[in-house]
Amino acid sequence: MTKRPLGLGKKNKQKRHKPDEGADGKKESTPLDQIHVEVEGGGDPEDSVVQLKALWRNYLQSEREDERVLNGIVHECDRLLRNREQEGIELGEDFHSIYALALSELAIFRTEEKGQAGRESVGEFFDAAAERVDMGLQHFPASDVLALAKAKIIFQRIPLQYVSQLSPNNSEGADVGLQQLLEEGKSSFRVVAQDPLAVSEPLEIFSDLLEIIANFGREDEIDEGLDSDAEDEPEEVELPESHPLYELRQHLPEHAEWLQQQLLALFKVLEKPNAEEEESEATKFYRKIANKLGQSYLDAAAEPSIVFTTLTYETEDPSAEDEQKAQEAQRVAQGLTERAIEFFKEAESADDPQTWVDTAEVFISLGNLQENESETQEMLYKQAEEKMVRANKATNGKYKHILDTLLDSKT
Repeated sequence: MTKRPLGLGKKNKQKRHKPDEGADGKKESTPLDQIHVEVEGGGDPEDSVVQLKALWRNYLQSEREDERVLNGIVHECDRLLRNREQEGIELGEDFHSIYALALSELAIFRTEEKGQAGRESVGEFFDAAAERVDMGLQHFPASDVLALAKAKIIFQRIPLQYVSQLSPNNSEGADVGLQQLLEEGKSSFRVVAQDPLAVSEPLEIFSDLLEIIANFGREDEIDEGLDSDAEDEPEEVELPESHPLYELRQHLPEHAEWLQQQLLALFKVLEKPNAEEEESEATKFYRKIANKLGQSYLDAAAEPSIVFTTLTYETEDPSAEDEQKAQEAQRVAQGLTERAIEFFKEAESADDPQTWVDTAEVFISLGNLQENESETQEMLYKQAEEKMVRANKATNGKYKHILDTLLDSKT
């Protein structure tokens, strides 16, 4: 498989549109009534809460680069809170969720601010977001929507407020137990079937966080590796037990397993698309989650695959114990890789040859886990070759180098 880019705070590294400045140099927010929103689903366009939901939905579907929209949402939430009794406004779980998540999103913009003031600003916004979601849960303690929002805020907060201040040799910057905080977020997470996007985003943030933890201290070396043909990955940077990320790293396998289980739960509530829905957003989302699941199983297979390969092909005079370990590792790796293939197939698109290549590469990985030159191995390599040939033809030779490598390995 191709090397995966790190999820090192991708959002806060993107270019952001800052609020316009007034004549006095102060940042100006955009009032809600100056932002045009379209109300869907037959909602009352004069209803302030309906307008707020529409604006939030529009923001989520945008590039999320305009801080003014978030400021408009937060200001409107403040107004609704102040005037709820006077105007007879009923504020439900969605209102509290939007309010909290908008504050959390604003914290992302503050990560661009330098120095102590910037760090404090990030913390203040996350404090406000956490307070708001907890207040919502006081009113709606059984709300899955608010529980999910709380999980997302925690998953965002750990890398942006705490991990960003750390280095391998600097343990200052995290005055809370990060492992305990992450477990709190996991406990709060819910799969809300009626809003798959709201479910998937916290999981993406969680996945990015696991990569940050695993690769902490070697980001530059990995970035250089992504831009080169180097095969060897940089060695893991060891952390002292006193480091705030030490415990998180020790629990990485169980965190990865939790992520996989939540992706599975999300995938189960998605409808399998039909041929007529090839280009629909729902179909693209279905394939995206299928791809993530396939990758999660492939990642899980990596360690037993290495054990099998090392003991089988790189160990001279292996002992009986080594052979037993190799067989067990082979069995585990094969099962995980077979599961990965199932999901990569689900992620295939008739219009995207890269998805065929992704599946082909997993067939090769599974072939490498078979007895050398066995019928099963040859069959898997053949299936990979067929997909590679098809993709290569569809792209006028884009994958020729991969196909040539596969064919050379079979001769």
